[in-house]
Amino acid sequence: MVKNKFKCKLIQKEIKKKMKECKKDYKEGIEAKFQSNDSKGMWEGVKKVVGYKDKQIKLSVDKDKEQTYADELNSFYSRFDNHDFSDQIKNIKSELNTNIDSPPIIQTHQVNKVFKSLKVNKACGPDNLKPRILKCFAKELCFIFTYIFNQSLELNIIPEAWKTSKIVPVPKSKSVKEMNDLRPIALTSILVKCLERLVLSFVKPVCQPCLDPLQFAYRANRSVEDAILLFTDNVYRHIDKPKRYVRSLFIDFSSAFNTIQPHILIPKLQSVGVSNSLCLWILDFLTGRPQFVFLSVNDNVFESTITVTNTGAPQGTVLAPVLFTIYTNDCRGNFPNIPIIKYADDTSIQALIKSDIDLLNYYDEIARFVTWCNDNFLLLNVKKTKELIFDFRTKDNSHSDIEIAGQKVEKVTEYKYLGIIFDEKLSWHNQANKVQKKINQRLYFLRKLHSFQVHPTILSLFYQSCILSLLNFCLPAWGGNVKDIDSRKIDRCLKSAGKLIGHNVYDTLETIFLQLCSSKLRKIILDTTHPLNSQIRTSVIEPGRLIHFTTSRARYFNSFLPSSVRNS
Repeated sequence: MVKNKFKCKLIQKEIKKKMKECKKDYKEGIEAKFQSNDSKGMWEGVKKVVGYKDKQIKLSVDKDKEQTYADELNSFYSRFDNHDFSDQIKNIKSELNTNIDSPPIIQTHQVNKVFKSLKVNKACGPDNLKPRILKCFAKELCFIFTYIFNQSLELNIIPEAWKTSKIVPVPKSKSVKEMNDLRPIALTSILVKCLERLVLSFVKPVCQPCLDPLQFAYRANRSVEDAILLFTDNVYRHIDKPKRYVRSLFIDFSSAFNTIQPHILIPKLQSVGVSNSLCLWILDFLTGRPQFVFLSVNDNVFESTITVTNTGAPQGTVLAPVLFTIYTNDCRGNFPNIPIIKYADDTSIQALIKSDIDLLNYYDEIARFVTWCNDNFLLLNVKKTKELIFDFRTKDNSHSDIEIAGQKVEKVTEYKYLGIIFDEKLSWHNQANKVQKKINQRLYFLRKLHSFQVHPTILSLFYQSCILSLLNFCLPAWGGNVKDIDSRKIDRCLKSAGKLIGHNVYDTLETIFLQLCSSKLRKIILDTTHPLNSQIRTSVIEPGRLIHFTTSRARYFNSFLPSSVRNS
């Protein structure tokens, strides 16, 4: 019995020793990949160490009904193509051909650059051409494809195989109850995506100066943070004065990209300066598009029958986001105190109200917006459209409902807009709580890596990219007004992270907030086209000195612009 116990201890000791050696070898392997700039291999190793698994939601369909369901899905995704605008499209083609200009010429070095920039692990389209082939043999293939791409632009024709979309339904949430819970992602040929990128390089520089300044998506030096900062600054600045309040309507579209009508888009492209030859090419790109649904159920694959659509720009194509931006470019606010803030299809109508006239203008703006959507065949999802009201008045603070298409718009006390949780009291408690919980979850992974004695450089990289990035996202918009109790919770998480990565000085919410504010302020000052640039004033007597904002309440005093100017 004693001998057995002694042997057990020896075996256990030997097992622990081997485990330590294996952990050390694995850790050194990760570090070697890090040192050789193999970021993909390094992150795969980190995921294995911390036990991270990608969440995969499997689609369940009744047995022997998979093929029928695939056909039904394809019909559902092409449901917006229910108007016949063939005559209008023919007229536009005829008009463009009458005033045709010379197409842009693609150079060999441009094709070579696009091919080399391809990500080899991207999914291939219906033609099964893998991006790895184009990337590996870019030098050899760029000459022939330069000729083919130029022929496509000159003849304004795209091969049908390139336009064919393989629609992969991706669940929007954990549970799929109806077809609308599946997002249609269009996989097209890698070759046409390369050509789209080249066409985009001709379209973007021309249309950028004409775009709505309150459209923050797909533009240089603009981001989600800029849209959120403008939204919050408008609110804080307006309610800083008495007897004022803000009503915000958050619009939700039904499959916005899939409802673009080519015969309406082309004149809009012309109005922003896109050449007739490129308009003809884009018209051919959007019309006569074959598509089929690729359904994977229980490791079995089902393909629907092919349907041809003439409406929309499929999600997953390179041009779709920019085309939608131009499509909605003429939808702008009529009143300076009722801006329409847009980030792609995420749209908010913000009313800064101080009188009954402003309220009537708000109703008129909504009615005009609904009419514009109807004229442009964009479908509003009234059930998902919400209104959030910021009203700190003690008297006369009841608000009438808004109706769209005979349906009441729900008034909410909290709304998640572009990833940030707003509440009617601007307390930011739920936003801070969400961030703190996510940081805590990732601290577990950091502790796991630390237990493996991973090199401090990798720990620091994990902290910067997976923990600090969570906090940095739009922090200037809400960090100044967060409650002390929420701030302390986040600071404790940051302190724990700092100890694990060996920092002597720990980051705090306040210091990160001020650093980000200072950095963002410098960018806004240099960018004269930024919507917030006009709010910043400089001293006439002392050039370069910023003038602090006059504030009445702590909310505005602690917000982004006043805090940034005060600490600059």
